Amino acid sequence: MKVIQVMLWIFLCGVSVFVSAGDITFSTVRVYPNPWKSGSTQPVSFENLPVNSSISIYTIAGQKVRTIPASSGGTVTWDVANQSIASGVYIYRISAGGQSKKGKIVIVK
Repeated sequence: MKVIQVMLWIFLCGVSVFVSAGDITFSTVRVYPNPWKSGSTQPVSFENLPVNSSISIYTIAGQKVRTIPASSGGTVTWDVANQSIASGVYIYRISAGGQSKKGKIVIVK
């Protein structure tokens, strides 16, 4: 999916200035709690996601465990407590508009 950019040309004193809006940024994405611990009633939350993003979760061996769509962006959750997932380190990959961010999350059951 292409990132749609809004382009605005401003002509000031004969000088053109290009301003681009709508670029995807992952700098404000927050994943918590990390580590997630058994007995927690709080699911794993992915906050500040870009619109039309998707989260893929993998084992450390590279096996895909789950895909979570986040089409409207914002915050989505992963209910770890109600899934049969072993304790360990997992890799998450957040993708949107041809860009991605990877990180690790620890699950302690």
